[in-house]
Amino acid sequence: MVIEGDRAQSLSYMRAHHVGIGSMQGKFFECMGEYDDRWVRTESGWRLNHRDFDMRIRIGDFGVLRPAGDPFC
Repeated sequence: MVIEGDRAQSLSYMRAHHVGIGSMQGKFFECMGEYDDRWVRTESGWRLNHRDFDMRIRIGDFGVLRPAGDPFC
C-alpha cells in the first residue's frame, strides 16, 4: 500500500469461483486477477474511492454470472 496524505493505493490478488444454478447447474466460471484500489481518508476512516480489476485468467462459462432471477437460468 502506498499512502500519500489522505489518499492511498493498494494492489491485491483475487480468485473467484462461481457455480451455476438452474439451467447452468454443473457449470462454473472462475477468474483470477488483480484489484488496483484507490482509497480516501474521511472522518470515519479509510473508504474505497475507485476500483479497477484486471482479469488475467478466466476459466469456464461466463454465462454463469447471469443475475439471480434471470428467466434463462
